[in-house]
Amino acid sequence: MSLCPGSVAQVVGAERHLDVLAQSQHGLVTRSQAVELSISSARIGHRLRSGRWQSIHPGVYRLPGTPRTLQQRILGACLAAGPSAMASHRSAGWLWGLLDTGLVVVEVSIAYGHHRRIKGASLHQFRDTCPRPVRHKAHIPLTDPLLTLFDLAGVLRFHHLEHAVDAGIASRLVTLAGLRAEVQRRQARGRRGGPALRAILQGRGVLPGPPPSVLESRMYRLLCRHDLAPPVRELPVASRGHHYRLDFAYPEAGLAVETDGYEHHATPQARDEDAARQNNLVLAGWRVLRYTWGDLTREPEYVARQVRQALMSGRHPLPSSVDGSDPRPIDGLSTP
Repeated sequence: MSLCPGSVAQVVGAERHLDVLAQSQHGLVTRSQAVELSISSARIGHRLRSGRWQSIHPGVYRLPGTPRTLQQRILGACLAAGPSAMASHRSAGWLWGLLDTGLVVVEVSIAYGHHRRIKGASLHQFRDTCPRPVRHKAHIPLTDPLLTLFDLAGVLRFHHLEHAVDAGIASRLVTLAGLRAEVQRRQARGRRGGPALRAILQGRGVLPGPPPSVLESRMYRLLCRHDLAPPVRELPVASRGHHYRLDFAYPEAGLAVETDGYEHHATPQARDEDAARQNNLVLAGWRVLRYTWGDLTREPEYVARQVRQALMSGRHPLPSSVDGSDPRPIDGLSTP
């Protein structure tokens, strides 16, 4: 049976809309989306039989020729699980950049009471009384970064969770203050995920007390892991009329190791103050090594090697005074 010109134009327009939609959905369309665009059940069946579409889940179809990617698998599971579904746990962690690909499992969260099984995916049900905030990354619905970390706390090993927390803070997806508040809220309600994150924050000195730099915690672990002598932490010193606290110090070697985190070193004013601070320390006889998050995460061996070389390059006794001030550690001032 032939189609009239008006029907042909309608079908062609629907086809174009469907192609645009599939491009935004990693090469996927759903049966309901096709029906909304006036693609009949008969035409859908014909596409499947002819190989123009491939069924990856009931009611979810892949267009041949589109790359088979992890994003496509995750979105396909979300589309198959229903309108309330969102990528969560390790899938959301990977999409946010908190996890390496090797740790990824296709995981989707749906509202409690929706019993489904999705081939190749793990489903989680949430009971939260208030709606979960839905974010989108690469056109995929997913849990927000803070909730993602709490979900990860229930499925990851501790050292992988530590890395995810550090990555979330370094990329400014979450803050230590936000994590601390959420840990305390969840502890009061007895929610899952709180104990592991609480242990991580306690290990960084965040609970109780104000949040310190995550960089400092990572640097200290790096130095210990590479069998370097334990440094003095938060050493108070005076130089040229100013009082400073060195992140890490080896006073006998005249060596200071500073970590520059985004929370306190990102503004132009902070950079100017950092430069003046370093100049005063160098004039006072300190050798200063500075490292960023990228240094510690991408080149930890290089950082450890530099610190070791600086310690082995000979002792550099500090002068007794510079401009009338004493650059040596201040007696009587305790480290925090």
